[in-house]
Amino acid sequence: QPWVRPVSLAVTGLFSAYVCALLFEGAFGEKGSWASGEVRPATQIPTWVILLAGVVSFGLIALRSLLYSVALFRDPQSLPEKEDLH
Repeated sequence: QPWVRPVSLAVTGLFSAYVCALLFEGAFGEKGSWASGEVRPATQIPTWVILLAGVVSFGLIALRSLLYSVALFRDPQSLPEKEDLH
């Protein structure tokens, strides 16, 4: 039971890092929207700008989740039990 929370935060962090990497590849990869110059037809916003929002968001989620996980693995009492992690 004491390992459920840090393990779940680690899994969340790893999944978020994976999604971040996929979005980064879609935006700035070899065949990404940066290289192709793709633009959304309705708004005329470059697609890489939209994907960059996801890269930043999921990157921050991954960083925060992994840091909380490491803190809890080191000291299970380091975070309050009922802390709102949103």
